[in-house]
Amino acid sequence: LSANDKFRAVHDVFGHAMRGYQFGPQGEENAWREHAKMFTPLAQRAMTTETRGQNSFFNFAPENIGKLASQRAFAEQKVALLPSEFWP
Repeated sequence: LSANDKFRAVHDVFGHAMRGYQFGPQGEENAWREHAKMFTPLAQRAMTTETRGQNSFFNFAPENIGKLASQRAFAEQKVALLPSEFWP
């Protein structure tokens, strides 16, 4: 498994499964809040980029609008951080 696959598995367990959050836009935001509690402020920046960034692309990118979840594309993986207005 890639490091990203391992991270996503941990996020699904500690972000979603622990509180029963779904995988739609609101469930992802709730899972982000839960999962962020596990990290230092600096690590939260990276986690936020991955989870909020991926969620935003998956649910709101023009190329995904109107498609079933099974037909949507995921964002290309990048080495970057979201701007500070998206951090906790």
